[in-house]
Amino acid sequence: MDDKRPTFIELFLRETADAYKEKGLSTLIPWVIMLCLAAAAAAAYHVPAMFWTNPSIGIPFLVGLLTLNGLIFAFAWSVFAKIFENICAPRFSSYLQQNDLLQKYLFHVGYMHVAQIVAVALTGIALILILFPQIDVMINRVVFALSVGSSIYAIKEATGSVTILYDLIWYRSIFESEMNSNVTRLPGGR
Repeated sequence: MDDKRPTFIELFLRETADAYKEKGLSTLIPWVIMLCLAAAAAAAYHVPAMFWTNPSIGIPFLVGLLTLNGLIFAFAWSVFAKIFENICAPRFSSYLQQNDLLQKYLFHVGYMHVAQIVAVALTGIALILILFPQIDVMINRVVFALSVGSSIYAIKEATGSVTILYDLIWYRSIFESEMNSNVTRLPGGR
């Protein structure tokens, strides 16, 4: 067993290769990200130019989106804390490590975290760009679409973190039940 913790990029490449081996070429295409960005691009196309030329219209929307991203970020970190609490349980973490599952869970938490950071960063950039009316409206539309699309994707990933937590709780309870059934109890329940 290698004691060096793998980087996010190493885990990403390993997960991508595993998904390709398991499900084929279609797993290499980020369909959900593309769908989120396409929906956001369609919305950005239909937003009137006044949204970007009149800051009193665009700024409140982007501040609201930035606030939403911050709330989703905070929500996800509370779930991440519970995920870490579960995967760090002494015997359970050893079991996950021995079965090459610990790295998978750590990767997925890291991936969700990256998705949320990207959404916050792009929304912050969109908010800064809207302050400068001399910037071309098309640039603002593109950044707006990227910020809305990445926000939608970050929300999807945040809800996925709850599913991972539920799965971990379920599997940990099975694991502990099996471990306890293999332990001989002393008389008197000790």
